[in-house]
Amino acid sequence: MMTLEEKLDALVQIVLRARTFFDLWWIYEGAPTRSKYLPSMNRYSEFFRFDIHAQLITYTMYFCQVFENNQRNMNIKHVVNKAKNRGVSTGYIAAAEKALKEGLAIREKLAIVRNKLFAHRDASLSYSEAFKKADITPDEIRRLSELGLEAINSLRTALGQKKQGFSILPGKDLEELLEEISSRS
Repeated sequence: MMTLEEKLDALVQIVLRARTFFDLWWIYEGAPTRSKYLPSMNRYSEFFRFDIHAQLITYTMYFCQVFENNQRNMNIKHVVNKAKNRGVSTGYIAAAEKALKEGLAIREKLAIVRNKLFAHRDASLSYSEAFKKADITPDEIRRLSELGLEAINSLRTALGQKKQGFSILPGKDLEELLEEISSRS
């Protein structure tokens, strides 16, 4: 059986990875970089078409998992309850619960995408209709990652574990790769 510390280690890695997948997707799809790298992506369109989709599915599934409400599964609510049972200071619990509460509202929007497109393909909605129904923005997804890390880091700190932070290195690597492809054209 996993300890609370081990569960927090696993959850923080999921949040960090989900944010990396989101950041990579945003390099592909975000206005600041898409137009710059679109010629390079078009050169290798079959690869990038599938990679963009893989990043989208992965961050969606991971963020929905982390903010899930099911106590039988490993998620933020689960570790908050385990921390309460262990007697973790109420200040740390309150900080984690505050981040969790804000994150759950965003997660509900992202769950529409997960449920309607990826986990269970809704036969009545087109791809664009599912995103329209979700009404979620990239800024909200970015905020969801921050809230997940905030909640987990609060509990990690309470238990004497090191805080974790997001890495910009995978995004930098992708941009360098796209620059290299651009220079060959």
